[in-house]
Amino acid sequence: MRKERKAPILRGRDLWARVAVAGVTLLSGCGGDGPSGPRDEPRTLDVEVVDFSYRPDTVNARVGDTIRWIQRDAIPHTVTAGTPAGPRPELFDEPLDQVGAVVEVELTTSGTVSYFCRPHPGMLGTIVIEP
Repeated sequence: MRKERKAPILRGRDLWARVAVAGVTLLSGCGGDGPSGPRDEPRTLDVEVVDFSYRPDTVNARVGDTIRWIQRDAIPHTVTAGTPAGPRPELFDEPLDQVGAVVEVELTTSGTVSYFCRPHPGMLGTIVIEP
């Protein structure tokens, strides 16, 4: 994943390489054409942060897609890799501290990644990334 910060936007570049090294279980698979022909162009998939939840809380994506979290709450939140019991801030741990704040992560490796909000540990989300 690629990281690039604009006030307050984040893109992660080497994130998924660090996930693999850190021992997060990654799914195996190969990229390229699927049974129905060439892959579609990469997409940007939005997750709204509203009413103390990530909506949707599970995102099904493909390698090359970008996940974009958009802050809609007036209360500050975070997008933090891992779980409340096992946070992985070295992977990503970004604030969504004002209405309209955005965090983006480009997906470069297949696998499943959990994330949560540090101040509100009941806010949980999952990204399932297919090749």
